[in-house]
Amino acid sequence: MSRILRLPAPDAAAVPGEGDWDSRAWLAWLHDRFDGNWRPGEWDGLRWLFTGDLANPRTSSSTCRTRACDTIVNTKNIFCSPCAEQLRASHQDPDAFAVTYRPARQRSFPGMVTVRCSITRDGAQCVRPRHCKGMCVTHYGAWKYHATKGTEEDWLRDRSQPFTDDLPCQVPACPSPSYNSRGLCNYHARQWSKDNRRNPLDAEQWAVQQSPYLATHQFSLLPLPDLLRHEMLYGLQQTDLWIRALEPHRIRNLVRDLTGAATLLAEDTGPDRLASAHAGAVRTLQRLRTAVRSGFEEFSGRPLAEPDVLDLRTIGLRTIAGGAPRRMPGTADLRRSPGYAT
Repeated sequence: MSRILRLPAPDAAAVPGEGDWDSRAWLAWLHDRFDGNWRPGEWDGLRWLFTGDLANPRTSSSTCRTRACDTIVNTKNIFCSPCAEQLRASHQDPDAFAVTYRPARQRSFPGMVTVRCSITRDGAQCVRPRHCKGMCVTHYGAWKYHATKGTEEDWLRDRSQPFTDDLPCQVPACPSPSYNSRGLCNYHARQWSKDNRRNPLDAEQWAVQQSPYLATHQFSLLPLPDLLRHEMLYGLQQTDLWIRALEPHRIRNLVRDLTGAATLLAEDTGPDRLASAHAGAVRTLQRLRTAVRSGFEEFSGRPLAEPDVLDLRTIGLRTIAGGAPRRMPGTADLRRSPGYAT
C-alpha cells in the first residue's frame, strides 16, 4: 500500500532532541519492515552484500559494449576504460569496434588471482596465488631463508612441497584464495596489515567484519554502523519502488562517504558529505534520506518535515519513460492553490 511521504523542510531539525527517541526501538522498527524477498538472487541479507544481476533491466550494471570483453561497467551500452582507449586509438566506428575488437587482458583485477605458485612435486602444483619469483608468499619466504645459506637450489629440487588444499580467504563471500597461512587473500592481507598497525586485532576476528573485494556491480553495507546499515537497507527497499534501475556503484560510493556517520536522520549526512557532487549521487542520497525520514515519522508519530509538502512518487506518480522532459511533478505544495504542484 502506498503512503504519502513528507519532504524535509530546509530548516527542519534532522533528529529529535537527545533522549526524545529510543534508537534501539527505531532499529527494531526498521528490521521488522524489511522485505525478506527483496531482489532475490542479488541481495545477500546474511552478508549485507548486493551483487547485481547483469541480465536484470532494473539493475544498471552490464558488461562492456565490446562483445569479446567481460569487464563489468556501471551502465549498459558503454565501453570499459581499456576498450574506450583502444577505440579512440583505432578511429573505428564504435559499432564495428564492439564487434571486431578482441581485448588481451594483461593482468588480473584487484582482489582476484589468475596465476598459481609454480612449486610442483610429482605432478601436483601448489594451489596458492603467485607472489614473487613465481612462488606463493610462504614458499618465497622459505626460498629467501635458504638463499641466505646458499641452499636454495637443493631446497627447490629436494625439499619444497606444494600446498594442495584450497584455503579460501576468511572474509565472507571473498572469491579469492588465501594469500598465506593466515587465511587472507592478497587484497585483504594488505588491508589487515594496514588496520592492524592502528588497532591490533587477530586476522580471523578482523576478517568477519570485512566486505569482500567489490566489483563494479556490487556493494556492501557491512562497513556502516548497525543503525545506519539498517536505515540504508530500509531506504533502498523503499526507493526501489520509485526508480527505473538500481545503480550499485552509486550505493558503493555512498557507503564510502557515509562510513563514520551515525544515522541518515542527522544533518551531517546531507549532500555536503559526498566526495562527488555528481547529480546522480546527490539524487540517490536525497531519495534514501526522504524514505528514512518518512519512516521515522511513522515510527515516532511526529513529523520531521513540513507537513504540507508531499512526495508524489509513493502515490503512483512517476517520470515518463525515455529521455523526454519530465512531465509529472515530484512534489506538491498543499499550502498553495489546489492542484498546484512543483
